[in-house]
Amino acid sequence: MARSSKTKTVTETISGIRVIGPEGGFRRAGHLFGPGETDIPLDSMSKQQIAAIRAEPRLIVTDIEIALAGDAEPAPDGS
Repeated sequence: MARSSKTKTVTETISGIRVIGPEGGFRRAGHLFGPGETDIPLDSMSKQQIAAIRAEPRLIVTDIEIALAGDAEPAPDGS
């Protein structure tokens, strides 16, 4: 019997924030934020940078999990 060559993608996540800024753009903690979503991994910033971004009333900040695409692994038989 032939084996299936199906694979599944292993996905890991890291904690981050999604930030939306004002229409004209706004800088805080070394980052430029505009009206589009900007996703930033928490481990790429200092605690002071994170606090400054969260405390800024002109920014909308949401906690997120950022998916990191992993290597493909063979799927278990039967899936």
